[in-house]
Amino acid sequence: MARFLFITLLLLNCLAIASKQNVALNRAVYQSSSIDYDRCGHLVTDGSERTFWESKVDAENWIAIDLGAITPVSKVKIIWGDNWGVVYKIQTATTNPNKAQWFDIHICTQGQGGIEEIILPAYTECYSMRILIMSVKEMRRGGGTVIIREVEIEGEKKVALPTRRQPYLKDDSKTLVLTDGNWKLQNEMFLMSSYDNISSSGFDDSDWIPAIVPGTILGSYLAIGALPDPYYGSQNEQISESFFSFNNFCYRNVFRMPDSFSPDDRLFLYFGGINWKSIIYLNGKLIGLIDGAFKRERFDVTGLIDRDRDNVLAVFIRKLDHAAPWPRKVLSKYIGAPTVNGDLIGYDSPTFMASGGWNWQPIIRGRNLGIWGIVSLEAGSEIEIKDPYIVNSLNLPDTTEATLTFRTDLRNYSNKTADCIVKINLLGQTHSQPVKLLPHETTAVKIDNIKISDPVLWWPNGYGNPVLHDVTVTVENASGNVRSKKSFKHGIRDLQSKIENGILWVYVNGYRMLIRGGNWGLPEAMLNCDETGFDLRVRLHRDANFNMIRNWVGQNTNPYFYEACDKYGLLVFDDFWLANAVDGPDPMDFNMFMSNAMDKIRNVRQHASLAFYCGRNESYPPVELDRAMRKAVEELDGSRHYASHSAADEFTGLGPYDIMPKEWYFANRGKTFHSEQGIIAFPTVESLRQMMPEEYWWPINNMWAIHDYQTPRSLLFTQTLMQRYGVPSNEEEYSLKAQMLNMESSKAIFECLQNNRGSGVLIWMSQSSWPSMICQLYDHYFEPTASFFGAKRACSPIHIFWNPLSDKLRVANNSLHPLHKLRAYVVICDIQGNILFSKEADIADIQANSAIDILDLPLRKDKLDLIKLKLKDGAQTIAENFYWSQDSNESCLELLQMPRVTLSFAIKRELVGNETRLYVTIKNTAKSPALNIRLGIRDTRGERVLPVFYSDNYFSLLSGESRNISISISADNASDMFVEGWNVGRTYQKIK
Repeated sequence: MARFLFITLLLLNCLAIASKQNVALNRAVYQSSSIDYDRCGHLVTDGSERTFWESKVDAENWIAIDLGAITPVSKVKIIWGDNWGVVYKIQTATTNPNKAQWFDIHICTQGQGGIEEIILPAYTECYSMRILIMSVKEMRRGGGTVIIREVEIEGEKKVALPTRRQPYLKDDSKTLVLTDGNWKLQNEMFLMSSYDNISSSGFDDSDWIPAIVPGTILGSYLAIGALPDPYYGSQNEQISESFFSFNNFCYRNVFRMPDSFSPDDRLFLYFGGINWKSIIYLNGKLIGLIDGAFKRERFDVTGLIDRDRDNVLAVFIRKLDHAAPWPRKVLSKYIGAPTVNGDLIGYDSPTFMASGGWNWQPIIRGRNLGIWGIVSLEAGSEIEIKDPYIVNSLNLPDTTEATLTFRTDLRNYSNKTADCIVKINLLGQTHSQPVKLLPHETTAVKIDNIKISDPVLWWPNGYGNPVLHDVTVTVENASGNVRSKKSFKHGIRDLQSKIENGILWVYVNGYRMLIRGGNWGLPEAMLNCDETGFDLRVRLHRDANFNMIRNWVGQNTNPYFYEACDKYGLLVFDDFWLANAVDGPDPMDFNMFMSNAMDKIRNVRQHASLAFYCGRNESYPPVELDRAMRKAVEELDGSRHYASHSAADEFTGLGPYDIMPKEWYFANRGKTFHSEQGIIAFPTVESLRQMMPEEYWWPINNMWAIHDYQTPRSLLFTQTLMQRYGVPSNEEEYSLKAQMLNMESSKAIFECLQNNRGSGVLIWMSQSSWPSMICQLYDHYFEPTASFFGAKRACSPIHIFWNPLSDKLRVANNSLHPLHKLRAYVVICDIQGNILFSKEADIADIQANSAIDILDLPLRKDKLDLIKLKLKDGAQTIAENFYWSQDSNESCLELLQMPRVTLSFAIKRELVGNETRLYVTIKNTAKSPALNIRLGIRDTRGERVLPVFYSDNYFSLLSGESRNISISISADNASDMFVEGWNVGRTYQKIK
């Protein structure tokens, strides 16, 4: 019996030992400092002694390892470098290192360097572990740096990895989308095998990390918890530049061919985009190369796929040739730091230029290397339908009939001549064209004179509905069997770009558009944006009453972006990949650039939203490249305008990016097509606090600068804020006053366009790629600022507004039809709510695409006035607006004397499908006005709910006024709503 118990205990002990593992492997590491931007803390948990952390020379240095969950730990193994800790502590905490309260569990006073193993006290539970070094033995470099090559922590369990998206079949059962699933990733410095061996079965990839596909290399490491969140505080600087930016990487995937694929199918591997250059292997064989970040490729792999066993796909990605920042680049922003946009990365274009760092985004480690586009295995035939598109023609001004021309390329992959018939089906009509394809031939197909009677047209947002029609293209053989099929959506519309008096004007379906929109950089700093993400961002632009998005420097060719723009009626001002010559040199590889450019045109030309192309941001392309791009647009599209320069010739641009007085905008902007008009758009205080640790919230400091508040425009914004609204005492007050400036500036930028009737204005910027304090209508967390609602109000299709230059009340009609028998209302009062002026005015007619004066506003010049405007069509209010003027010192300090107001509000909840709808009535029962009223939604934990879609926000109410607001939330997690404002203290109400 004793022997049996002994054996049982021995077996249990062996099992316990076997269950122990290195719970620190590939876990995030936080650091006190690092000697440079390369030797960062996370390199001590990557499983390799070749990489290491080296500290700066500090009195105390530490690294803290985030295990991701509380786990029992029993032993720590430290592999020191040439400089090691003599006196150090091992400490643990039960929370994330950013929130940790540390407890000593081991103190060493005579560290020996080399490899040290420390047995920990029994039952030590740990979420985070910190190694705190107080004294160092120096063997090289000198001065007290610490070097740790690797740390292993023996524990019982590692944190569970996120659920991975599995490969899935599309509805046609002929396309296997190879999402995350079995994708793995490794830095090439750790690879000791040949490419053909790595891409063969039996290769051991157990030490590779799971990969996110589509995604970036950096995003994959972040997804498994191997890195500190680069969006928080200064943690982007705790991620090694050299590891991610100056090394090649390899992706590996094991997959099986679906049973739904027929043995007779021809098989293709499709890649939607890889940054930067890649070599593709399948089952030990080279299948091709892809050069440039925006090139799609489709490889015929019919003879290489094993139909019964596992297949191995390997993608070897080459780093950028010019990833290193140039010497004058500020690597860590600080207050007053010079702004250096772009980098030598321009030599490598086409790539994600913005990842080199701009004044609105930091340098992104790894420069967004990775498989960012869809990868799929497709079952098809020997005939491929390549990039079909339709060109529309309307006999304007008559729109009762549209004439369409269908074009596509057909490619024959077989060794035989193919006799086939191409058919297109649209709106119940079928049109066909016979085609003979020689072996391995690619030929162009054209079906013209397709007549559509009484077409339902596609319109930009604000002018009509962006109606899309389903199109199906098939290729049949002589027997009528379908050999290839492709479907897409098409918008019937006539779009023309006309240069009149040196200005580009956009006409859609014969009507001149008033272009109101914004510039995008990256859709998201690490390209973490899927179909849902693009839909959300473009929907927000639609809700802001925009009708154009500029794809600045072509940083996005994701099809989901263009599909969302088609869906919501947002025209696209589409750039190629050339930053301002000041911000980056010309690309070195002409052929690679043009190969990507030609593929981009083929990729996007079908979309109704695409308005025109632009060669370069704020300067001219090299002559040869400019000529080649213009020719490619003419030959591959032929229906859209090409402009060489975004801020010259038919455009104006170049800001300014500082906040300007309202009068300046009306005098100097809104008369041309202006491609970049800058805003600050400081975020809400909740977003500021989410960006950084509490000790940096106030006063303004270098952590704000890291989140882009280092520029001169930010200093000017602060000076203007204090001059107009007073000196803030904390971050909450700063944000409150910033929202007043946000409202004023964004509204003036677009109202000057309404007033001066130019071609268009694009704000810089409308989209936020990372947690920033500048250049955004909504922030990285999708919290709209007052700038969003100022722009939304100013971009309304029918708009009533104040011209601060002339003190005229004006009404603009941007609809397609004249307006008749409207009535305008104006009330001017002081800050106490005493009415100084009130008047109504009848408006007989306002022609389409025009603005007219209604009456003079008798504003006081020495005092501040509050101005309420309203426009009615019968009993229906169709537009309203609110302003505060300024005193003779261009100050709004008088607003500090406004009485505090408490508002009443009622909420009704309704569940509509997957959305929660809230209907809110806000009423001001006080005598005094309430300014810049903001609503917000919280969940049961007291956390804000985002995104939220408001019919209006940051609005103002005079005494006795009420406002009905509708709110949509995608999830049913709304618990309570708050109301606050300039002179409204925050109050909460439960949502029932």
